[in-house]
Amino acid sequence: MRLRAFIKLTLKSLLKELPIMIFTFAVFPIVLSSLYGYFQKDMFNPKNEIEKISIYVEDHDNSKLSKGFTHFLESNQLKEFIDIKKYREKAGQELIIPKGYEKAIMEDKLAVVKINEREKDREISSKILKDLTDNYMKEVKNNFIIENNINKMDISKDKKDLLIKETSNEITNIYIKDSIKNSIVKDTRNLTSYEYYSVSILSFMFIVTIMSLCNGYYDEKKKGIFQRMLSTTISKVEYFNYSLVSWYIFAILFNLIYVLAYRLLGLSFSGNFGLLILIILSKSLLEVAVSSLVIAFFKNKKMAMIFLNTIIIVSVSLGGVFFPLDKVINNFNKIFKILSDFSPNVLIIKTYKSFFIYNSFESIKYFLMTFVSISIVLYCISLIKINVKWGE
Repeated sequence: MRLRAFIKLTLKSLLKELPIMIFTFAVFPIVLSSLYGYFQKDMFNPKNEIEKISIYVEDHDNSKLSKGFTHFLESNQLKEFIDIKKYREKAGQELIIPKGYEKAIMEDKLAVVKINEREKDREISSKILKDLTDNYMKEVKNNFIIENNINKMDISKDKKDLLIKETSNEITNIYIKDSIKNSIVKDTRNLTSYEYYSVSILSFMFIVTIMSLCNGYYDEKKKGIFQRMLSTTISKVEYFNYSLVSWYIFAILFNLIYVLAYRLLGLSFSGNFGLLILIILSKSLLEVAVSSLVIAFFKNKKMAMIFLNTIIIVSVSLGGVFFPLDKVINNFNKIFKILSDFSPNVLIIKTYKSFFIYNSFESIKYFLMTFVSISIVLYCISLIKINVKWGE
């Protein structure tokens, strides 16, 4: 009953503040990102030529087909485009062949070859590798069909073997030429300037959302609402948990307004809507968890805002919120890349980037699990602090 009352108050507050929320979380950031996207769109145009893709192959299957795929990547036809590295540290991309790869192909099931970006902003080469692996598996399956048909022919075994070999080589050569050229020339998927800034500013709004949620708590505390609530039969833990549920509703709505506004305008977030909702739910959970940590450990608003403003400064300077680091900084690029990996907003940017490029659950599964795992840990820490001492 108490939780229902909290939710009712939340919904009433949402309706009351909806115009302000639409401006803050839709109109203002869209105008801002559109301006950045327009004036920097030339920076995001893919080059006509692409440098060699350096990859490290990790084969967990060690089967005939997985080794065949590795040999295919090392073939002379692909040397112009792909550079196989013996050591993971020297590669820009990591290609992982899963256990059961051969069995999945033989049984005509999905065999997902995972591609990890070891260097930031490699969406062009990631897309090419994805197209390459997907189409290769299709050709392997087609070869099985052709091989079965040849085996049914009434000819000698030597002729069958020769015909299978010639057909397989011919298909592979045609495939290599067509698939690679299509990937580089016209099938390459790169983030547009509008997509990049829609995500980078959303990662900035992550902190803004947390600040909004925390401000609500500190305002209630200042007005005496916090103390009045605790003077009733409600416990600190109940009040804390009910507040988090209410905040979760707020956070989901904030993110929905932002994402749907872009989607309806056709500027960004045009992928699978179900996957988009999963990201929003997970990201909102993390926002609430971080907010819970802030109000649990910072007694007054001033110290909490200093902490959150510090995070904003780090995100803006190292997280590439208002400029893509790899396209702007040249001299100390490697140093900034290392430092930017520790920026609080990087996880959000990587999640949406994978969503844009691959538009599949497999590509964002790791990030969703990370969101949820971090949220659980932060909530547990906050809950322990609440039970020890809070709000006094």
